Amino acid sequence: MEAVLGSPALKRVLHRKVRTMRIFRLILVAAFLTLPLAMPRAAAAVDLPHVSASSWQLDLDYMVRSIEKYHVDPFHDVSRSLFDQRVAELRARLPHLNRAQAIVGLASIIALVRDAHTGFGIGTSPPISFHAFPIKVYQYSDGVFIQAAAPQYKQLVGQKIVAVGGVPISTVLQRLQTVVMSTNDWTFRSQLQFQFKGEILHALGLSQSDDAATLELRGPSGLNSVTLQTLPHPFAMGYRPGPPERSDWIDARTVSLPPLYLRHLDEYYWYEWLPDAGTLYVQCNFVLNSDKESFADFFSRVFGVADKEPVKKFVLDLRFNGGGDNLLLPVVVQNLVKRDSINAPGKLFVIIGRGTQSAAENLVNRLQRDTHATFVGEPTGERPNEFGDPWPFVLPNSHIEVHIASIKWEDIDPRDDRQWTGPDLAAELTSSDYVDGVDPAMDVIQKGSFIPIETALHPYLGKQTEALHQALLGYVGDPEHKFTQVQYPMEALATELIADKDFADAHSLLRWSAAISPNSARALDALCDSYLSTETPQAAKPCYASILARFPRDAIAASRISVLASGQLPDL
Repeated sequence: MEAVLGSPALKRVLHRKVRTMRIFRLILVAAFLTLPLAMPRAAAAVDLPHVSASSWQLDLDYMVRSIEKYHVDPFHDVSRSLFDQRVAELRARLPHLNRAQAIVGLASIIALVRDAHTGFGIGTSPPISFHAFPIKVYQYSDGVFIQAAAPQYKQLVGQKIVAVGGVPISTVLQRLQTVVMSTNDWTFRSQLQFQFKGEILHALGLSQSDDAATLELRGPSGLNSVTLQTLPHPFAMGYRPGPPERSDWIDARTVSLPPLYLRHLDEYYWYEWLPDAGTLYVQCNFVLNSDKESFADFFSRVFGVADKEPVKKFVLDLRFNGGGDNLLLPVVVQNLVKRDSINAPGKLFVIIGRGTQSAAENLVNRLQRDTHATFVGEPTGERPNEFGDPWPFVLPNSHIEVHIASIKWEDIDPRDDRQWTGPDLAAELTSSDYVDGVDPAMDVIQKGSFIPIETALHPYLGKQTEALHQALLGYVGDPEHKFTQVQYPMEALATELIADKDFADAHSLLRWSAAISPNSARALDALCDSYLSTETPQAAKPCYASILARFPRDAIAASRISVLASGQLPDL
């Protein structure tokens, strides 16, 4: 079920892993989406008895104290003042909210932490016991669609959701984000199917009651409207694409044979050798030992196949991998590093996506750092330097189990402030791709090749700045590079240019890098440093001052200003 955590064995090794089993891919919300919970309509206002209201307030206070005391860095994304303001507002409203609204209110507070390992799932099982609708939704690149539905609603399968309760779907997503625990927008997308519950939609002002909602849909015959009733019992929607496991629901996919990537989602890991394409395809859905074969034994067998067969492309599919045990990762990374026949540009590919989280993100970090892998797909559902190892806390009155991240995993450069890992080559799933059984990621791998940005820009260095700028715009504007993260390669290229005394191009690259990544203190620091390196120190001090205005705790900018104020030039 959605709100249930991992096995006792998994809990026993919390100290050594980032834990996010598929059943615990908790999502964090955009902290600055400020839509309040919908208050009950005057005619239907429900005031809880005084003792009940007090109980919810006590649960709120307990949850807030636990977050403040035990989360490793609770205010990394939201300011303390805004957090306290939202808590006070909810505390004042609780006497006027019904049970469902109180639960959704608690979720809106913990969502401000913006950490996929901190929060609670709003599930259909006790103690929350909300009610799901008989549809499964999915956000494709072309919109939000009904991917599967109960048999009585089979005519709705494959239709696009335009509005809910008369509210446009874009606004619906914004409201849902305020109560879903997620690190970034991609974790939110991975959790969207769990948010279409009667009580959630009603609490957010998207329906007239807890047990029904009206959807406006666009199908083959145009726009139509349907009112859905909630399911009367606990229901596990599941993370797998398509119908929930062991259900009789109807799938939008029309082809009889599932595409390769959907064939064995019940397996922890499996592989298939595709001799016609010379491709060894490996799908890893958990970083855990299965009952059938250990993680290490499986990958040892895979690399045995790689050594025997004429492998042209090695594909590691992590798009559905919600995490597990970091101690198991070396067998993958070390075996790839020592095999030059696989570990080479154009040969090693890693598929990532919204479902790539927790220990799987750490695997991505290490592959990005230590191998020549080309990443394909969509952004990951976790940041490279993530918060993890959540511990459960039970609220004293509602008995809701809240999880709070206890450590920060800095598995890559500690100053890496990316919110997700972007693929080198974008391969987003469209609604028609799913219906037709097409895998855009494998299509890109078989057809495409990745050109790093430093290679693409090299012919324009030392020439007109405008030509270099146009080459950069052309690169980042290419749909294949929709999610390509160019900041760090551009910084490295600029460092080489400074060493070669090409100050103009170096400064231009760092200025454009800062423009592409405006929320990165690291990108801005690199730009300001370039003024010192390019022998224009008079421009450096105001540059560093502007950084401190936005990032008051940026030690690099503060240090540089201190040294400049003494009349010296900082050592870079």
